[in-house]
Amino acid sequence: CCRSCTPVPRPGARQRRLVHRPRLLLQLQEVGEKRPIPAFDVVPSSLITGSQIVPRMAKRCPHLFHKKPTLGMNDLLIVRSEDYDTPASPGSLDTEDSLDQRDVVAVISPLPQMGDESAEIVMEDGSTWESSLMANGSYEFIGVDERGRISTARWVKKTSTPTSPMPKIRNNVR
Repeated sequence: CCRSCTPVPRPGARQRRLVHRPRLLLQLQEVGEKRPIPAFDVVPSSLITGSQIVPRMAKRCPHLFHKKPTLGMNDLLIVRSEDYDTPASPGSLDTEDSLDQRDVVAVISPLPQMGDESAEIVMEDGSTWESSLMANGSYEFIGVDERGRISTARWVKKTSTPTSPMPKIRNNVR
């Protein structure tokens, strides 16, 4: 046959697997007159954990990183989207460098001790919110300010209302 072919791997032999880590998990867009404009990006902290970026981000967002000095592998960063109107400079395609230049709005961290459906959100001003999934599919957010006042916000999942069926067509007349 061919001399350049590689043999089929033996059962039990170690194989390398390609691990794909998404760069962008979610993008919130602002509805503009002509087209939607990206406003915020949600990216995994694993893109920058262990790099030199965290200290630089800590200098730019001292309130945020005072409350949350380290990032976990399951944390999410909410950052302002890149300005798409300005052309990218050469060499700026590196994810770490582009994240370093963007404003961190919040860090979302899972709270396994509170259950699988709970998370802590640390905002750029240092305020902290706890979110939890409610039984009806809605989310509740509880925040305590520096004076000890408790604020509660809820995101309520809309229920889909059945639409009225189209009237039957009889002899091409409705």
